[in-house]
Amino acid sequence: EDSTEQVDAANLPSIYKSIWETGRRNKVGDNVISQIVALVAYDTDLTRRVQPGDGIELLMAAPEDGAAPQLLYAATRFGNAELQFYRFVAPDGTVAFFDEQGESGKRFLLRRPLEGGGRLTSAMGTRVDPFNGGNASHEGTDFAAPRGTPIYAAADGVIEMAQWFSSFGRYVQIEHLNGYQTSYAHMNAIADGIVPGMRVRQGQVIGYVGSTGRSTGNHLHFELEINGRIADPLQMKLPRAHTLPTPYMDDLRQTMEQVKSIMSMPLSG
Repeated sequence: EDSTEQVDAANLPSIYKSIWETGRRNKVGDNVISQIVALVAYDTDLTRRVQPGDGIELLMAAPEDGAAPQLLYAATRFGNAELQFYRFVAPDGTVAFFDEQGESGKRFLLRRPLEGGGRLTSAMGTRVDPFNGGNASHEGTDFAAPRGTPIYAAADGVIEMAQWFSSFGRYVQIEHLNGYQTSYAHMNAIADGIVPGMRVRQGQVIGYVGSTGRSTGNHLHFELEINGRIADPLQMKLPRAHTLPTPYMDDLRQTMEQVKSIMSMPLSG
């Protein structure tokens, strides 16, 4: 509450910056803050300014034998959207976070595949061409960010292209499962080791924001195709990356009850 009173409500930071600042102010480890950002990034516009009433609630396990504290539960409230995720250990030892319906926080595809999410400067659709002033079809989404900002693979896949490509400048194209394909243009540099045929994981750095090719400033031009048809990554409904198998749901419900029981205890306890 002391921290809240010091905030200038007229000049609030982005959700992304606010999560990091709040976590560090409360001595939450960077690895845990990264986990929280990853959990909410699929359903939250991290570039939006945080608002009064927004909040984060965490439950951490106390560290044992010098190990780092474990995040057990995270709940966020941004505007009217509330998300809750519970740490769940499957019988095979795999650890993941699921909501109350057994769906993971992770989506199949990142909507804004760059550090901090960037600032939306041009949505997909018809727009005024910045070079000749006429109407033109814009088949991607532009996110402005400082030069050198890391760009991520939006989903697991295989690198198809990684080269200078006409007006797109330094350019990377990735093939994903189920007919999905993503493209990333105007990079200042392609990351070391990113070559055709290489397999990449979602969130892996593939390049850095720049303004190469036909560009008016530092930004990522991001394109999504599904079975050869252009799609808008900001508008389309994206599938969850993982749903908990039905036989494990009783175990998840037990975990949820344990967390709720702890969270309802008085702080002095």
